[in-house]
Amino acid sequence: MVPNTRIQSLIEATQDGVVFIDRKAAIFEFNPAAERMFGYSKDEALGRNVNFLMGEPYRHEHDAYLERYQQGGAPKAIGRIREVTGRRKDGDEFPLELSVTELGQGDGICYAAFLRDVSERVSMQQQLLERKRLASIGEVTAVVAHEIGNPLNNMFLEGQLLQRQLRKDSSAVQ
Repeated sequence: MVPNTRIQSLIEATQDGVVFIDRKAAIFEFNPAAERMFGYSKDEALGRNVNFLMGEPYRHEHDAYLERYQQGGAPKAIGRIREVTGRRKDGDEFPLELSVTELGQGDGICYAAFLRDVSERVSMQQQLLERKRLASIGEVTAVVAHEIGNPLNNMFLEGQLLQRQLRKDSSAVQ
């Protein structure tokens, strides 16, 4: 399945990774955004099984999933946006959003994957959670300090009163 010129231009220009695979999971389209995202050139990707771009557990499960789906199984990824793990050329695994659609009919079926690197968003979410966690610790610390501080302050004041009373009593005895 060869896209027309307008669609091909769109695939080349989009900022999301676009990867087309055939029924056997071999890549036959790999756009510039996918090249930047994964670190592989188009020539390095074409003809390879798409699972080399996947992190675990998807890497080892993909071919069996595709086969089950083609035999009439229920789709897990097709028609949905899922967060999965991708694998760059340097071995680094990263979070990405994946949307897969099925194209064609009969023996001409192929699949198009639209990919978005969400590393930055995931990192910001983790930072936000860490800040919330630290804020909670700060609140608990303040409550504990207050709860411990009040009795200690009372004990200190009582000690000062006792000390004054002892001085007064010792002055009266002399």
